[in-house]
Amino acid sequence: MPELPEVETVKRSLEEKIKGKVVQGMEFLVPQVIKRPTPEEFREAFQGEVFQGMGRRGKYLLFYLHSGKILVSHLRMTGQLIYCSPETPQEKHLCLIFSLLDQATGETNHLRYLDIRRFGCFYLLNPGETLPGLEKLGPEPLGVDFTLDYLRKVLTNKKGKIKALLLDQELIAGIGNIYADETLFRAGIMPDKPGNALTEAEIIRLYQVIPQVLQESIDKRGTTISDYLDSEGKKGDFQNYLQIYSRAGEACMNCGNVIQKTKIGGRSSCFCPQCQK
Repeated sequence: MPELPEVETVKRSLEEKIKGKVVQGMEFLVPQVIKRPTPEEFREAFQGEVFQGMGRRGKYLLFYLHSGKILVSHLRMTGQLIYCSPETPQEKHLCLIFSLLDQATGETNHLRYLDIRRFGCFYLLNPGETLPGLEKLGPEPLGVDFTLDYLRKVLTNKKGKIKALLLDQELIAGIGNIYADETLFRAGIMPDKPGNALTEAEIIRLYQVIPQVLQESIDKRGTTISDYLDSEGKKGDFQNYLQIYSRAGEACMNCGNVIQKTKIGGRSSCFCPQCQK
């Protein structure tokens, strides 16, 4: 599933391409990816709309429209947003096409949504509306609200395993399995250690490492393990710099010990028994 760095990369690679473009029309190949309103109402509401800009909240993409409405998209497991020429051959697993007009040049291009598993979704919100998933999100780990004091307070009374706590979107927005594993490895913390058992030194290390790992991945345009691509159809590069995720059975880059794997909250977790105490 695309996590914060991948969604941020899509936003950055797409925003300038669609900004100021007018929605001339759309084609639904898989209407069920439209969750609110109905596909027919969705199409009607978008006629003549103009994309003003983009944002991101956790793993959600936000498209700001001229009318004040907001298009919210969640890519889920295998969603991809690709900006391309109408002449580009239609890809397999294509679900949705926006036809966008550049009024300055008269040129029309496509914004295409592809999704192998079809778990991704779109919501069109009127001004003032929101979604439960957005309302409940914790602070952005790269934002000013994510402070050492916040992390310390949020872990104090949490008996859950730290790996599961990092994946809880209501505590911290945007972290998924890849970056939870990488963060805990760099911080030297076992994934099954209870949150309220972390020492002050471990909390400080965790607070420092979380934004470091996320920013490094953003700088490398995200991690492509299987399906993730940016809006130009390009893979990320951070998979070449992963130190622990999905490396069970291999030698630890730090100490040479064999990396082990366990399950926490139903998710696979890789760790080094020597480097993570």
